[in-house]
Amino acid sequence: MVTIEQLNAAAQRFYARTDDFAMGKGAICEDMARKLARFGSFASDKQADFAAKLVTWSEPRPRNNAPAVSLPVIFSLVMDKGMSLHLGACKVVLFQSGAVGIVAPVFGQGTYGVIEDGRLKRFAGLTDEMLALLLDVEARGLEAVKEIGRATGRCAICSRMLTNAESIAAGIGPICAERF
Repeated sequence: MVTIEQLNAAAQRFYARTDDFAMGKGAICEDMARKLARFGSFASDKQADFAAKLVTWSEPRPRNNAPAVSLPVIFSLVMDKGMSLHLGACKVVLFQSGAVGIVAPVFGQGTYGVIEDGRLKRFAGLTDEMLALLLDVEARGLEAVKEIGRATGRCAICSRMLTNAESIAAGIGPICAERF
């Protein structure tokens, strides 16, 4: 059960933050603490659950202490050539904002990182396996990408199914091969 003290401490942590997510949450915590003091309990189980979430959300998140990873080759392939890389476990795409993103293979299921100025900012969900894959592509370039295409049977650039023997052997479809 969340206490008045925990809610007041959460309010102070929210007030100290400047991100959009924290906006207004300090006041909500203080309001809930006042009502908890006045009535002695929460109005419902849902309210108690929300109070617990607020306390958790207010706590500092552990920083990702992973070393910065330099990915200038991947950054260049996506930025300069305008290509997307379909790497099985993740995709490397150009966001509308102009940043290069490492995202889930299925649209809308998560962003694992962003490459800015050739340096990877790693987010939650970017596994060591995905990082190893990105580092392999960085080291071997387009050949590593084509190898993934050969292994998956899909074009490593556009993710279309490879249908003819030449494309399957190359790991990249004929239209994408012409572009590069």
